[in-house]
Amino acid sequence: MENKLMVAGPTEIEQDILEIGMKKQQYNRTPEFADKLGNIQEKLRYLYKTENDVYILSSSGTGAMECAVANFTNTHEKVLVLSGGTFGDRWAEILSAFEVPYELISVPIGTNITVDLLEAKYSPDIGAVLITANETSSGTKIDIKPFGEFLRDKKSILIVDAVSSLGADEIETDKWGCDVVISSSQKALALPPGLALISVSDKAWAVQGKSNHPKYYFDLKKYKLNLSRNQTPFTPPISLLYQLEERLERIFESGIDAVVSAHESRSIYLRNRLAALGISVFDQNPSNGVVGFDLGGLFGAKKMINILREHYHIEVTPSPPPHDDRIIRVGVFGAVGNADIDELVAAIEEVLGPQIGGRKCLDSVTAISA
Repeated sequence: MENKLMVAGPTEIEQDILEIGMKKQQYNRTPEFADKLGNIQEKLRYLYKTENDVYILSSSGTGAMECAVANFTNTHEKVLVLSGGTFGDRWAEILSAFEVPYELISVPIGTNITVDLLEAKYSPDIGAVLITANETSSGTKIDIKPFGEFLRDKKSILIVDAVSSLGADEIETDKWGCDVVISSSQKALALPPGLALISVSDKAWAVQGKSNHPKYYFDLKKYKLNLSRNQTPFTPPISLLYQLEERLERIFESGIDAVVSAHESRSIYLRNRLAALGISVFDQNPSNGVVGFDLGGLFGAKKMINILREHYHIEVTPSPPPHDDRIIRVGVFGAVGNADIDELVAAIEEVLGPQIGGRKCLDSVTAISA
């Protein structure tokens, strides 16, 4: 029996989307394939709510993060990173590898990051501000709009990791002043891993020339030049592009706001079901795609995850260390519905048994200090 994927990516994928990936390969340097890429580009702009170009990379989301650092930072200008956990910290790790001076502004996991934290640390010499739209380690999102409004008339660019947000949470790239927004295929787009996306504003292009980092594969000037003829600079994963085109068509037909709303409904349903068991759910500005909850002293997270995998055939995932034996994360991306959520919650309730009997429902989770 195959396990159901309810992790933070990869996701359950509809059978017909999977079968599209089995279609005969096309040669990518043809007018027909260029038309396909042109259609994909049009739909990506719709998804991002942007007039900017959206470039397709053959990588994971972390590859797009590295691409953003390689193209839009340099070793002479300080940047600010706002982090609520592991994936916000990843920005700092990549910046360190590129020897970019930075200041890391951290909050405890599960805590909402607000624009006043940026305002307190900002100075005119800051080259870029890097944030994570959804801190996937806890399922806590950042309201991006105030950050974009604060930076709109300043020289600093706003770089947003929307890997687990795009398609699940509201993202208004242009309206909110987001200069660089990255995402990937295996989260809310519910496709196999292997594609990353990066949108770039005119403001970001204006500073790209200041980058002094060595780069070749991730040199976005190559992607911009090739996109002008609806091409990629290097051979893309053809099968994934077939699947991406179909997914974008479905999002376009349903409407992106309806797609976001569906993710929101599933996440609220799961949070309510867990809270009814007295389980502490991260609810300070929770994301729509990932629900994080803290078992505290009730049960070890790793043990629970193993039981769900081996006995109930459901895959969920722990938060990265050091919280991996307390916090569990559930993804509601892809072909997952309320019936699947009911099955998961019933399994958790059965495992916990008398340990949750009479336990009072918590109104909110207390952020765990890092």
